[in-house]
Amino acid sequence: MFLSASEIRAGVASDELTIDPFDVAHLKPASYVLRLSDQWRRWSPSDQPVDLAAPVDTAGLLSPIVTSQEYVLSNTEFCLAATIERLALPPHLMGIVAPLAEVAVSRELFAAILERIRRFGVPPPFVRRG
Repeated sequence: MFLSASEIRAGVASDELTIDPFDVAHLKPASYVLRLSDQWRRWSPSDQPVDLAAPVDTAGLLSPIVTSQEYVLSNTEFCLAATIERLALPPHLMGIVAPLAEVAVSRELFAAILERIRRFGVPPPFVRRG
């Protein structure tokens, strides 16, 4: 189930959801469009596994923060980007992040997300475009 635009707006108004800054122009029928900031960090490749359920010391795993309006990635790189908006969701909600292009979300993806919640008790921090 996804929150409708009116449910997102009501959640922000009641402080159940935090989207700061909130701009109604970014509200879609069942999503909120986030904007990328100009801060990026490159994930450094490693042969060592990372336990995503454990607290992670990012020293050696992430590059220093790069501030740039443009960031070009090769097809073998992974980076983390900050959003302009600050988000906070209550424990009973989760979100999905998707690019603005049309994206088909499969049942397998939802099954993987639900499995993560079952195993670790927390959803991944995602926000979805509707």
